[in-house]
Amino acid sequence: MPTNDGSPSVDVDHAIKSWRYLRLAIVVLAVALLLSLLLELWRAEWNLLPSISAYYYTPVHSIFVGAMVMIGACLLAIRGLTDREDVMLNLAGLLAPVVALAPTVAPDPETYIGDLLTIDVKPLANNNLAALLVAAIVVGVGSNLLVRRLTQRASAKPDARSSRSNTMHADVKRGWTMGGVIVVAGTTIYLIWETKPLHNFAAILMFVCLWRVVVYNAIGNHPRIKPIAIWKQALRFPKGGYPSTYAWIALWMLVGPLLVGLAAVVSPAAKRNYTFWLELVEIVPFVAFWLAQTMQRWYE
Repeated sequence: MPTNDGSPSVDVDHAIKSWRYLRLAIVVLAVALLLSLLLELWRAEWNLLPSISAYYYTPVHSIFVGAMVMIGACLLAIRGLTDREDVMLNLAGLLAPVVALAPTVAPDPETYIGDLLTIDVKPLANNNLAALLVAAIVVGVGSNLLVRRLTQRASAKPDARSSRSNTMHADVKRGWTMGGVIVVAGTTIYLIWETKPLHNFAAILMFVCLWRVVVYNAIGNHPRIKPIAIWKQALRFPKGGYPSTYAWIALWMLVGPLLVGLAAVVSPAAKRNYTFWLELVEIVPFVAFWLAQTMQRWYE
């Protein structure tokens, strides 16, 4: 609640600072991961592994796992401006730790100049993913029951606020359904094919969810995303402000992989490290987006 002079109350100020620091934390963690990667590349005489995810098996290991888990926690904690955006943030936050805890295959030590860690992935993945799965189910079911109970109480009050709450709840219910499907699909993939397919599944879906978050901030909360609308918003730059910036970021997240694919067709070196460059062209706009979000919503 505002104070008598119209300034934000202490509680509101604390909430604003909490969201601000969560957004900043995402930027810091992602930049720290990139710097750790850069340092390892320098130590390995710029000898690239097939993917950024493969640096799980190098001295980048700790910061890779820690950054992905913490970024996931931040994405879960940040409240989207709409229920639809919040659902995408929550799903991305659920998937980010899986990317780290279900690693890709180990690189070939014969072809890498740098140091490789000897890691027995199987017991680590079994323990970590089982703990994450149980935690997600317990928290998810408990939260769902709580939301249902609070919604029932609100619906009993015939006012505009409760009606609006019930309308928005449709997106939340779809989010719970999508989350449940992802958990079941991910568990099935791991039980049948183990870590690499699960890693790829989680990484692809995570970036799809994050792309939708960028698009929502660019063109609004539309259920159907039209590329032409993103392009029109991008052409308004710089007069279009932050939405136009987000539109360019969304376009780069789409066009970047196509350019990497084209390079892989014409260059054997690019083809060998296709996944590395693909991940890099998605991580950089991810950092740019959260930096822009931090600046735009500094006082929100």
